[in-house]
Amino acid sequence: MEADEIELNRDSRQLDARGNVRAVFIQVGSSPAAKPTAPPAPLPSRLRGGTAAKPPTTSAKQTPAGPDVIRVHAATLTYWDAKSQAHMEGGCTAESRDGTITGQACDLFFAPSNKADAPQPQAAPGATQRLDHALFTGNVVVRSEDRRAVGERGEYDSALSKFVISGGNPTLYDGSGTSTSGRQLTFLIKDDTILVDSEQGTRTLTRYQVKK
Repeated sequence: MEADEIELNRDSRQLDARGNVRAVFIQVGSSPAAKPTAPPAPLPSRLRGGTAAKPPTTSAKQTPAGPDVIRVHAATLTYWDAKSQAHMEGGCTAESRDGTITGQACDLFFAPSNKADAPQPQAAPGATQRLDHALFTGNVVVRSEDRRAVGERGEYDSALSKFVISGGNPTLYDGSGTSTSGRQLTFLIKDDTILVDSEQGTRTLTRYQVKK
């Protein structure tokens, strides 16, 4: 964590950071290092005609190496170790592999890490925590690839790779310039789908088709 000023109260187990606060947290469900998928073994040579069969072409998808982290910054941050919770104000931004979410204020909720990941006893409060979910309020904007959604309230679920936008008039804008509104928008990052909850019911948007 970095800030212009950091105050640590050991008795109350509270940390206050003020001015250009920047912090990096490991997310719940993140593995220490991602392992690339191994390509299949080559097929044996064919004896007929004396020619060898070429193995099929594969493009193994690799997850970026290292743990999945989220980077947050705001004007101020207060962390309560007893509650495993932090509150940030003055304009908040959180960036992860899933996308970016911004708002006027946000609350971060943490879960304990595995014992194997725990740092030394002298580490700062909260160092053994992983981000479980975050709640943003006030002029919330979520960006994921070429899509953008706006609303008054946004929740990010780290374990499920999900954004939920509600409040005001949640509206989704895609790369083609079209927009969709509803009472609640849910980004399911892993499935590359968005659920739109409206008075007409719930429909699912994908990058290629719309199901009603």
